Amino acid sequence: MSTLSVNLPRLLDTALLDSSLSALAECHAACHRCADAWLAHSPLGPDALRCIRLIVDCGDLCASAAEILPDAENDNPAQLRSRLNACVLACERCVREVSRHRAPHAAACIEACRYTAGVGRQLVSLLSTAAVAAA
Repeated sequence: MSTLSVNLPRLLDTALLDSSLSALAECHAACHRCADAWLAHSPLGPDALRCIRLIVDCGDLCASAAEILPDAENDNPAQLRSRLNACVLACERCVREVSRHRAPHAAACIEACRYTAGVGRQLVSLLSTAAVAAA
């Protein structure tokens, strides 16, 4: 962490930070469980493989956002907003695609992605408001 960021006020309180990290981690895990369940089915057609790739990408984007969240709000809020925006878009797309397949193992993934998209939008809004106020 840079010296400058130590002196800046935190935009996210501890409870919001903890709940956000938890949501991102749960979404990552739920996506990977869902992808693993898909892979247990055979044969897999191109549509299923595309869905699996989307699910894995969503989980990985959530993990990427969680990785920088604790420090980036002050160190690099623009990068954090970009990662969170990508995470929100991936979660929303994952919900649409996985819901379309109606796979029995997908309910937890859909729920985690919906929740995490909401958390991500809330964080982006907070970071954007702070950026406007600082300008």
